[in-house]
Amino acid sequence: MGAATDIFASAISRHPEIFLLEPDMIRPRIAPWLYKSQRLLGRPARNPQQVAARSWVVAPGVTEAPYDIFIKQDHFDRIIAEAFGKPRETLLEMIKPAKHVAEPTKAYLLRDVTLSGGCLYSGMYKEDLYPPACEQPKKGERREAVLDSAVFAGLYTSSRWFGHLLHDEFPLQLLAADHGKMVAHRRRVYADEPRWRELLNLPHPPTYDAFFARELIWMEDFAQNPSKRQRYAEMRRRLQHLPPGHQRIYLRRSNSGGETRRLINEDELITRLEREGFTIVEPAAIGVNGVIDACMDARLALSVDGSHAAPLYYAAADNAHVMFMIPPQRVTPIAAYMSIMHGMRGGMFIGEPVANDPTAFSVDIDEMMRTLEEFCAT
Repeated sequence: MGAATDIFASAISRHPEIFLLEPDMIRPRIAPWLYKSQRLLGRPARNPQQVAARSWVVAPGVTEAPYDIFIKQDHFDRIIAEAFGKPRETLLEMIKPAKHVAEPTKAYLLRDVTLSGGCLYSGMYKEDLYPPACEQPKKGERREAVLDSAVFAGLYTSSRWFGHLLHDEFPLQLLAADHGKMVAHRRRVYADEPRWRELLNLPHPPTYDAFFARELIWMEDFAQNPSKRQRYAEMRRRLQHLPPGHQRIYLRRSNSGGETRRLINEDELITRLEREGFTIVEPAAIGVNGVIDACMDARLALSVDGSHAAPLYYAAADNAHVMFMIPPQRVTPIAAYMSIMHGMRGGMFIGEPVANDPTAFSVDIDEMMRTLEEFCAT
């Protein structure tokens, strides 16, 4: 009991203003401390299913024929390490699965939910929304609310990675808008986000630093089931009125943000690609409008793996061929897989390692050109 008492004493010392607040607004101040004290007292953490007043399937899942990521067989031998710590066997199953299984989209009705410090709390359920990406409000600009009912439409992944904003948070909000008043936590706003929201007609939901909601719907919408793919198609449709750009493009990755992936012979590759009719696109330099102008309705795209290439999911043509170059020390099929889920062909090219630098890799340029030719023939 002593540790739990110390936690509450710490909460009160940090937030002496709680004695002046309305009862419901006290909850966000003490929610983290209450949760910690209960865990210290031995109460187990719970998941949404265990604490929900009600749960239901919003969109059914599916088991179907496997997707087909293009990858040369000998490239499997180049894999040194997997991104996100996945075992090699799991990674190989992700690249070449026996079947594609997509779980249903589920909704949970939670009661007495608190947003505090970049986390949601409901009883013994805690959802981390990536607090490092949560904006710290200026003095006097803290956004707080008491909500009767709402639908939560923010995610950990989109708080951390720009790519997940486009292919996870945006489709979630397209769905959540039909189920009630949307809200989210206040996180950093990506530089390109406002323009993307304008193009896709997806207004940003109200965001808060803290709230207490008497009822909150939380959705699990991670699987690439038919509903989510239909929402991708709808967002792609919203851009179809834009004029076409270039047929063959190379997206150059900036290393000013995100995880480093450095193609050491990129300049030589670009010289060759330009001779082959590719247009070089630098998203960090030209912004959303420039990327859309260049990439709209592209038929062949090449890029180092990373969030900078996520605009291709909405801009490239139906059935476009999209190839991702991947460092052998950080292999993941997610980008190629997501291309397929957006109605394109997705490919992986595993590079060669650079000694003593796990963030760097190289590609054989002649091999790359042969592989692109073979890829486009599929």
